[in-house]
Amino acid sequence: MNLKCPKCGCLRKSVDGTKEEECPECGVVYAKYEAYLEKLKALNDKKPTPSLKNASKKPRITTPILVVLLIIVVFSLSKIFKVSPEDPSASQDQETSMPSDPRSEKEDASEGGQLFSNSKALKNILLQIQTQAAPYDIEVSLKDLKSSYNKGRHMISIPNLTIGIAKKVGLPLPETMAMPDDEFEQKKRYKCMYGSKGWQYLDDLPRSDHAISECWAQLENYGSGVITGNEITFTSGFSKVWVSRKWDPEQTRWVQFSKKEKSIARRYLIEEKARKAIDKINTHDHARDDEQSQELLALHVDQLAALNNELKAFGKDKLQHLEAARPLRNFNKEDRLILKVLSKIRSTQSKIKHAIILGYSGRIKEIGLREFLDREGVVA
Repeated sequence: MNLKCPKCGCLRKSVDGTKEEECPECGVVYAKYEAYLEKLKALNDKKPTPSLKNASKKPRITTPILVVLLIIVVFSLSKIFKVSPEDPSASQDQETSMPSDPRSEKEDASEGGQLFSNSKALKNILLQIQTQAAPYDIEVSLKDLKSSYNKGRHMISIPNLTIGIAKKVGLPLPETMAMPDDEFEQKKRYKCMYGSKGWQYLDDLPRSDHAISECWAQLENYGSGVITGNEITFTSGFSKVWVSRKWDPEQTRWVQFSKKEKSIARRYLIEEKARKAIDKINTHDHARDDEQSQELLALHVDQLAALNNELKAFGKDKLQHLEAARPLRNFNKEDRLILKVLSKIRSTQSKIKHAIILGYSGRIKEIGLREFLDREGVVA
């Protein structure tokens, strides 16, 4: 009887000198090994097969876990970037410029500015300019007058508030402190008194006045002044002193002059310069503007007439062909010649517009100046 071993696959011959129930090659007992295989198969059949749905599932992070993680991240970042009020390294930028009017900021942010767009006087001039430009097929808007208008508004320039200007206005001047020899080589620009910690030398002024009684800034210059009360004594040569800074709650920083003091100085300077600006406007030679405007206008009008005649010379059919070729931009040689003439016509029309506006430029500047003074409450 020929039997095949279930383990090694050896084929048993009828006579091989071994027991019939054993494999002559590996020695395994056929019956026992077959029983082992049946038990193994039965165990495998009992194991549940994972479904495709369950096998494709991925571990999910629940909403509460996400919330906790977000809180941890925010808390960590706040610890990293938090600046302690008593930390001498906390800094701020110093500004000595005059305070800007909040209305002015809104105007500059809008198209042409609120004053500019609502100016009745300017709209009356615009109507005159539009009437003059209409025969030349030219459109004029308020935006075209903005440049001349702003020149009038900016005729009065407000400089930064310095110690010299403060003395002229009558503002209290900051105190000065002589610099000891051991501080003369100090590289830090500022020093502040931090209670029991004493003087701390800083690269920038603190962002807070918490636990700080006073702050000072270095002043170094050639021929700088020493302030005593409301007097400045100027010295020759190189000097280096400490100048006081004060905490301004309105600006929430250490400053040389408060916001209120800057506003007082701004008003003083505007009133001082207003009369000179008005005199300059009043003495402006409007006749000269009109003369230049008429000269340029006559020149460009003649050029426009010549270009229009050149355009007509191409004929109606060629102009119609150009209009048909525009969408596809499939231009022939004559189309390109016509386009060149049209470009010159647009350029000449722009020159005519500027020539017309030139005749009104002095009056537009005056409107800009007077409306600026009116907004500042200055009568000139």
